[in-house]
Amino acid sequence: MPRLDGNRARFTDGNGNISYVRAGESVLDIARRVDALRNFWSQQFGVNLPSYAVGTPFVPQDQIAQIHQGEMIIPAATASQLRKYGIGSQPDNGLQAEMLAELRATRQAQQQSYAGMQQQLAASNAKLAEVSKRLAAMEDQARLTRAGQ
Repeated sequence: MPRLDGNRARFTDGNGNISYVRAGESVLDIARRVDALRNFWSQQFGVNLPSYAVGTPFVPQDQIAQIHQGEMIIPAATASQLRKYGIGSQPDNGLQAEMLAELRATRQAQQQSYAGMQQQLAASNAKLAEVSKRLAAMEDQARLTRAGQ
């Protein structure tokens, strides 16, 4: 139960062990002392605060942990969906950026290929139209020839 004791907040556990947080100390001040507090809690109360310095693809149980800058916390259902596709199951190590670059390069190559196919199709259509005109002219000539006989 916290009690003010002079300029400190005094916390006493069931065994009579006491820890202190300075009165007026901000959360940022406490965060700067997390390593010292973690050691103190471990020694005094047997509380071990886990830390995922490189992140983790799976948290095995409900717990309190130190979260680091750049880490992401997402709901379990979302994490489950991402893991189905291999996202978040291993450290990224730049792989996603590499895959994105490869996808962009593939898309660009496909667009160029598509543009080339469109040009070929247009050229084939123009040739087909020319052949169709010549065939129509030949049919007309054949009709005239038959009519004149």
